Amino acid sequence: MKYNIQQFDALSTSALYNILQVRSQVFVVEQHCVYADADGIDNQCHHLSITNTNAHIMAYARLIPPSVVYTECSIGRVLTSQAYRQLGYGKLIVKYAMEQCKILYPQHHIKIGAQLYLQAFYQSFGFVTCSQVYDEDGIEHIKMVTT
Repeated sequence: MKYNIQQFDALSTSALYNILQVRSQVFVVEQHCVYADADGIDNQCHHLSITNTNAHIMAYARLIPPSVVYTECSIGRVLTSQAYRQLGYGKLIVKYAMEQCKILYPQHHIKIGAQLYLQAFYQSFGFVTCSQVYDEDGIEHIKMVTT
C-alpha cells in the first residue's frame, strides 16, 4: 500500500487516466449518475490516492484549495474502489486528506458536499452539518464543515 499526493501538473498521463477511470466507475457507472466529472477544478487540486503494489487505485480524493469552491478548502471526489470496500480504505483516505489539508491550508477549515447517507461517516471525523439537504445530480447531499 502506498500513499500518493500530486498536484495536477505533476500527474503522468497514466496516473490521470487511472484517476478518471476509477472516478467514472464509481460516480457514473455504479451510482447511475450522468454528470460532468471533468468540472474544470482538477487542474487546481492536489490528487491523493492509496494504491496497491500494482499501482491500482484503492482509494482516492482530491483537495480543493480555499476560494475555488468554498471560502474554506475542500475534499471532494472521495471514493474507495469496489474491490477494496469494507476494508477501511475510505477512512484512511479521508484521514490522509484531512492531514494534507492541515499542512497545505493550515488557516482554513474544511468544507465538503457529502452524500447524505455518509453523514455519520463524516461526523466521525469531526465534520458538522451546515446546510439543509439538497439535490445534486439526483443524489441527496448536505454541506459539512470542520470546526
